[in-house]
Amino acid sequence: MPSSNDSTAFSTERLLTLSVPHLTLLLSSLLAVCIGTTYLTCVGEHECQVFLPMISDTWVYPPGTYLSRLTLSMVAAGLGVVYSAFYYARVGAGSPARLQAALLSVTHFSCVTMGVVGAVCEDSKVPSCDVGPFAGIHNIAAILTFGIGTIYAVQAVCSLPRKAPRVGLSLLAVASLVSKARWLPGNLALTIDRNPAVPLLEWSDAAALILFFPMYAAACCPDFSFGYLRSHGPLPFCQGPLPSLSGPAASTPSPLASWSEKGLVRIVQRMVAVTVGAANILRQPQRFDRHIAVG
Repeated sequence: MPSSNDSTAFSTERLLTLSVPHLTLLLSSLLAVCIGTTYLTCVGEHECQVFLPMISDTWVYPPGTYLSRLTLSMVAAGLGVVYSAFYYARVGAGSPARLQAALLSVTHFSCVTMGVVGAVCEDSKVPSCDVGPFAGIHNIAAILTFGIGTIYAVQAVCSLPRKAPRVGLSLLAVASLVSKARWLPGNLALTIDRNPAVPLLEWSDAAALILFFPMYAAACCPDFSFGYLRSHGPLPFCQGPLPSLSGPAASTPSPLASWSEKGLVRIVQRMVAVTVGAANILRQPQRFDRHIAVG
């Protein structure tokens, strides 16, 4: 006869898994396809010049407007998960937890600004881009998104172990940093016609960051994966203290790191609770019908 402990044993069924490098590559590819598609449609409809519009100019008119809003929102959400994996991988490798927690908070903020870049286009003359008193928010969000991405890339290369491949990553980080020359005083006010180097630097910056993050994910956390699991039995992490990273190589968690970690775990717990609740609701009509049939 099975024991009472067997009936309450916790087990999981793996439904879907995806490695962090593959997820990062998928997000970067999705963003690259979005930029390429909106460029071709904008040029094809004679709304943009062939060489070379600003990337955001290709997101002003449909269908670029709708595609950018959808794609950048999805990519930003996915990058938030990827940045979380980077945090756990680097803290587990001995990097200061306080520094990584601060970087995690800043990069998550950049994911929000990326969503703003996609949602708010910059041409106030177009009705769908008119945001009233918040005119200019697109440019501010773009500067924050590109700036934080470059800062993260530079410090990520500097913190790589000596044995890790860093030549390609270093070149991409430097290329992104040099592309920020378009932000020198006066350049932001110049139009494309007066200074064609500005959009060229923006495209170079975007390309460098799009290539950087999949390569960095492969070097930083090749063994990390995300998974969607189906649970059987009580969930052990839904009760009691929240789990935390531990191990001989882990740094002592700082209050900021613990706060960030607890927030992530609570989000996962809420997602699990919603999934389990939805599954129970779907099962109830089946039990009710069976009861009626027997009765």
